[in-house]
Amino acid sequence: MASKLISTLFVLFIYHTHAAVQVPKLKLYDGYEIPAIALGTWLGNFTVPSTGGAKWNGVELAVKWALEAGYRHIDTAWIYKTEGQVGDGIRASGVPREEIFVTTKLWNDQHARDSVVPALRDSLKNLQMDYVDLYLIHWPCGQFANQSYDVTDYLETWRGMMEAKQLGLAKSIGLSNFNQQQIQRILDNGLEKPAALQVELNLSLQQPELLAYCKSQGIVVTGYTPFGSLFPFKAAADAPPPRITDPQLEAIATKYNKTVPQIALRYLVELGVIPLPKSLTKNRIEQNLDIFDFQLSAEDKELLKSFDTIVPPTDSNGVELPVKWALEAGYRHIDTAWIYGTEGQVGNGVRASGVPREEVFVTTKLFNDQHARDSVVPALRDSLKNLQMDYVDLYLIHWPIGQFANKSYDVTDYLETWRGMMEAKQLGLAKSIGLSNFNQQQIQRILDNGLEKPAALQVELNLNLQQPELLAYCKSQGIVVTGYTPFGSLFPFKAAADAPPPRVSDPRLQAIAAKYNKTVPQIVLRYLVELGVIPLPKSIHKDRIEQNVDIFDFQLSAEDKELLKSFDKGYRTIPQLKWRDHPYVQCLYTLLRLREEQLIYLF
Repeated sequence: MASKLISTLFVLFIYHTHAAVQVPKLKLYDGYEIPAIALGTWLGNFTVPSTGGAKWNGVELAVKWALEAGYRHIDTAWIYKTEGQVGDGIRASGVPREEIFVTTKLWNDQHARDSVVPALRDSLKNLQMDYVDLYLIHWPCGQFANQSYDVTDYLETWRGMMEAKQLGLAKSIGLSNFNQQQIQRILDNGLEKPAALQVELNLSLQQPELLAYCKSQGIVVTGYTPFGSLFPFKAAADAPPPRITDPQLEAIATKYNKTVPQIALRYLVELGVIPLPKSLTKNRIEQNLDIFDFQLSAEDKELLKSFDTIVPPTDSNGVELPVKWALEAGYRHIDTAWIYGTEGQVGNGVRASGVPREEVFVTTKLFNDQHARDSVVPALRDSLKNLQMDYVDLYLIHWPIGQFANKSYDVTDYLETWRGMMEAKQLGLAKSIGLSNFNQQQIQRILDNGLEKPAALQVELNLNLQQPELLAYCKSQGIVVTGYTPFGSLFPFKAAADAPPPRVSDPRLQAIAAKYNKTVPQIVLRYLVELGVIPLPKSIHKDRIEQNVDIFDFQLSAEDKELLKSFDKGYRTIPQLKWRDHPYVQCLYTLLRLREEQLIYLF
């Protein structure tokens, strides 16, 4: 009898320890079902740990462990470089392919309609699969390997996605990092509705408007970075609370006998979001799944809701609110550009602030596909329509070279573009005109040809890139300089691996900041001001916007400025390219990064 009891207990123990969690599913509008949580497989910065030459299979093991624990949804992407290991992990788990929901994504350099199917076939080859359950456009903007922008309309990319679905290579198709307006544009053009949208979602970034819109359209939402800034070692210096040690969160976790990360994941699930936690640790993978045996109280959800403090730049008012806050804080200069896609929100923010239009200095820019002389005025009129304004205070040529929508280069001489700018000024559409990302030789060529002198030049300027020769030249010519990316590589989470110091935690910078009772970013902005530069800091955080303008009540000592000067290494935050085959440009300059299209510069 005792032997039989022990045998029974042993069997029950084995069953309990190996029983997989049953994950609920959500219905996609096209009839397929999608599991309510997924294992994310992005490693961060597209890197894998060093193994001394041995094969590293960390993602393969994580996928295997996840499937053994009960996950049935794995999220990857071509750019993650983990598709191969995802496929290996699935096969190693023994779980049949048809029971697993696999998502992957189209990268930015394959946005041409006829590139979509080949790109998906490449991903399927990596995965060693015949189809994926969900294929997403990773970002709304295309970008080639040389960092230049692919101006393919994402409607064409979406048509390629529809073709991939029709071929049976993807059961469902969707979007990633798109906003409401971009999704609506797909629907307004009579194209197939996206089945899903993937965006960042966590306690600090809850995106209620976007979630409500997707719910109204029957679009399922998956959320990456579900833990946000919970973990102190991963949180940016300016990241808002909470952290994992927050007493309020710990109290909720104790109440349900769960961990704080489990509470954060459960909250997203109750918002209707499919969270995508990532981990390479077996017990954490299992913990992240153990969130379907309880429900949060209304009171607890209200507290968790209160942590939503970040306005995303992809939100319908993600730029409007920062502009309003900036003007209320005392800013009177707003910098935008047609390519940022934010002109409409800038105009809305200016009007919402109550500050009279004539007191606000507005800058926008001509993009690369409108360099023909007779295209300049129509392009500016289009920007003014977006802004709902009669004029801008400053209109800049964004880059010295033009580029058409088909990716070929426009060899229009920028002198002709400049003549179009002069005509825009003569018509009263711009009070002043200037340049962006031009160098000294290009500016001098305009002057040598007897054309109107640019009023301003906008270039990258920060501690690592102080450009003293260019500043001296502009000063000698009476050209005002505005500087974008003023913080350069100060923040570790934004700094490239090869970026020189300093970082915001540098003891020397901290000492200067303490001396003036300011923050390190404020010291950097003040230094640029004292160089004669108008800095253009960008932020969507109200407190940071207010801090950035609080730099006019002190002056740096000569000794402090010498130290700050020593950080100039001629290092550009934004990658450089050479256009040696362009007849009017034989110099180095830079191209925009994707995230800068989604943000606004404020000063």
